[in-house]
Amino acid sequence: MRHKCLAVFLVSILYFSISGLIMFAEVKDLAKASTLVKVLAQSGIYNKLPQYAQTLTSTQDNPQSKALTQGIAQAIDPKFIQSEIEKNAGPFLAYLNGQQNVPNIGFDLRPFKAKLRTILPDIMLDEIKNLPPCSSSIETQTNEAMPTCLPQGASSDQLQAQLSKANSTQDLINQIPDTYGLQQIKNPDQVFGRAKLAFKIINYGYWISLIVSVLMIIFLILLGLSWWPSILRWVGWGLFLPAASMLLFTFISLALPKILLGKYGSNLDPQIIQLTNPVIEALNQTTKTISLLYSGIITGIGFVLLILSYVLPHPPEPKPPVKQVQPQSPPASTPAPTK
Repeated sequence: MRHKCLAVFLVSILYFSISGLIMFAEVKDLAKASTLVKVLAQSGIYNKLPQYAQTLTSTQDNPQSKALTQGIAQAIDPKFIQSEIEKNAGPFLAYLNGQQNVPNIGFDLRPFKAKLRTILPDIMLDEIKNLPPCSSSIETQTNEAMPTCLPQGASSDQLQAQLSKANSTQDLINQIPDTYGLQQIKNPDQVFGRAKLAFKIINYGYWISLIVSVLMIIFLILLGLSWWPSILRWVGWGLFLPAASMLLFTFISLALPKILLGKYGSNLDPQIIQLTNPVIEALNQTTKTISLLYSGIITGIGFVLLILSYVLPHPPEPKPPVKQVQPQSPPASTPAPTK
């Protein structure tokens, strides 16, 4: 091929454009509602939500907060939460992608409130039995909320009766809305502005990388018209090198969470690690599958083109024409001067 330096330059540009194309394509696939729903389901996080909420009770010092957290843990229905997330994932991601305006997304909290309304009073009444006695300088109001200590001169039974009469637990539950969604958020475009910008960058980056890649391949084809095996060879290298690099990077990145967790995990809350670990593992597995799909196919296409450029019968590569060097004529002798 003539202009090999130009071909190397085009392959260099193709390396970055194909790498960007694979990266943006993988992120676009990961950000699909179907993919995220599958990742969450595979991680088993829904069935572990009550367990995670239950562990939070040990971190609560306030008796009312502790009782409320314990009630929420018992009122959580994993299947109901999974159905609500799967129902709203598609419209929410379509909104972040700019494909529609603010959708009517809402989580129906009425079944959760109904279950919480039946179990929370008993939990709070049982929590009263463990209240420490108050000092003489502390005043409590038992008619508004659950006190932090047992008032002097009052028994736990009396305090339970007062709280039941005041119906404070029902007032607390009534503060929870029946539905909650984007319609209740003020200025959702501002709240999710960065997420929408990230989706816009991903979409633009994908199409720009695709257009640049197609243009570079076309230019390589035009450069190789004088000797067709060079088309397969240069396009093959342009596809194989970036795709193989992205494939290698994917397998390296799969080990990064475990490496970082081993190095910095001691500084993190074990409950957070326990919550995020299954999700990270499911996300890594999905990422590997998507990478094998995109990077693996492009790597295979590039490798096949390289093999064909050598295996297929082809004429020898034309040598660049050698410039004929014209012999220089000897300089004309000057006549000797006459005396």
